[in-house]
Amino acid sequence: MTAPALTSIEEFYQFSSPPFRLTPDPHYIYQTQSFIHAKRTLQQFITTDDGILLIDAQPGLGKTILLQHFSELPLTKIKAFFIQCFNLSSDELFETIVFALHLKPEKTKSKNLMLISLYCKRLRKQGFHPILILDEVNSLPSETLKELGSLMSINLSKSPLFQLILSGTPQINDSLSEESLQIVKDKILHRISLGPLKRQEVQAYIDHRLALAGGNPPTLPSQKAGDYLFRFSGGVPRIINLIIYRLLLLGTQENKHELAFIDFHKVIHELKNEGLLPHIKS
Repeated sequence: MTAPALTSIEEFYQFSSPPFRLTPDPHYIYQTQSFIHAKRTLQQFITTDDGILLIDAQPGLGKTILLQHFSELPLTKIKAFFIQCFNLSSDELFETIVFALHLKPEKTKSKNLMLISLYCKRLRKQGFHPILILDEVNSLPSETLKELGSLMSINLSKSPLFQLILSGTPQINDSLSEESLQIVKDKILHRISLGPLKRQEVQAYIDHRLALAGGNPPTLPSQKAGDYLFRFSGGVPRIINLIIYRLLLLGTQENKHELAFIDFHKVIHELKNEGLLPHIKS
């Protein structure tokens, strides 16, 4: 006997794409006041054409999606290169940067630094403005972090070769306090700290994503469920996405187009039992 085909959330609610994925998706950006301020600071930083911008945020608050959104904007004469730095060794860091520049890495750090320098000089001569965006810098081992000083050492001329954006969790601030990284700290012009959504932003965040997904979204209970959702998510977008994803999954499995407060309660209870809301106080 053939098992019945499983219906996906997207099929059941006729969404054009998944609106509550845990993987960052710039298409679904919801522009809070915090996000708008961050974009304004980014734009101010670009106009200076100098120095370093530091971005810190706890996981799930939209740091990576902000950077992806920025690097994909059609900015005239801006060449932004997004570099994921998760737990890289010193050699891997420079190889990854060279890859991001669409070049073939050399076997030594010094040669890779030379490649980065020559490529950025070439872009400058062509009238472009290079920006290197290094994400998850907080995950770098201390020895690799020190190599940021080497990266900045090729950028000390009167006309800088590139601007640098460093992003990570707030622990990045402790890491940069090391004396060996003073050359990096001295070049920081701006700092952005992203916070969670406010209570009044949570419902608007959900409505925004459902509207972009289109289709035939379910009816959700408003005020009481919104308070409940904020209480258990702390306003963290990634946790909101997890909760709403599971709520939509429940609706799909139970063939529901109208979800009640009891459905929210059931999903929260399941997630707590699974240990997926470890930092949220009940």
